[in-house]
Amino acid sequence: MSAAELAINVAVASLPVPANVPGVAIATKPPAPPTATATPMPIGPIVRQGANLRAGPGTNYQVIGNATKSQPLEIVGRNSDGTWYKLANDSWIAASLVANPPAELPVASAPPPPTEIPQQVVATPQSQVITQPAAQPAAPPPAPEGSAKVIIQWVNYDGEVYRVESDEFAVIANVGNASINIGGWLLNAGDNGQNFTFPGYELAPGQSVKVYTDENHAESGGFSFGIGKAIWNNDGDCGYLFDKARNQVSEYCY
Repeated sequence: MSAAELAINVAVASLPVPANVPGVAIATKPPAPPTATATPMPIGPIVRQGANLRAGPGTNYQVIGNATKSQPLEIVGRNSDGTWYKLANDSWIAASLVANPPAELPVASAPPPPTEIPQQVVATPQSQVITQPAAQPAAPPPAPEGSAKVIIQWVNYDGEVYRVESDEFAVIANVGNASINIGGWLLNAGDNGQNFTFPGYELAPGQSVKVYTDENHAESGGFSFGIGKAIWNNDGDCGYLFDKARNQVSEYCY
């Protein structure tokens, strides 16, 4: 195309298009559809981490199912002290493993605690020996006025760090009303060799610290087992806390 032809085409293209010319249809661009605005969905109760579902409100009840991390829950009630939630399918989950629980829940009826099956009578030619079933462990009494009470409050057993889960931790809390030095106390993660011995540390009333599997966080006490692999079993485990004299003072199972 010559320069003259190019100039003519540009001039023609720039001419105004007449409006309302009979017999001539003017193409117009259709208006853009309105943009849909997403309505935020309310956040309901979900599972903090993998959890066992039990037949009643306590670790002494049978495990009847499980829930995965971030799984939605339909909560219909709670036990009297709010430490366990009842689900729509009649199973129970520990309150510490639930995020975004409902603010108001009715107290739900629970099945009676399970009892141990009596052992069989064993007879011998000389004598008859009758063994009695072991007594059910009683709930720990409240701390007397002016005394400390240290417990394993919670275990974060499903770490985020790939393979080694070094960010697992156990929460040790003083729920009493007096300070106590936990130097020399021992936390066991369920197996031999999975032990942590506390250095001298004053634990105030209402204060808690964390013992990590293989991380150090000064803001929560700076305590670590120093074990380079996961120690808390995701399928269920127990932790045990012993005082300086190696008396067991607390147990936490999930």
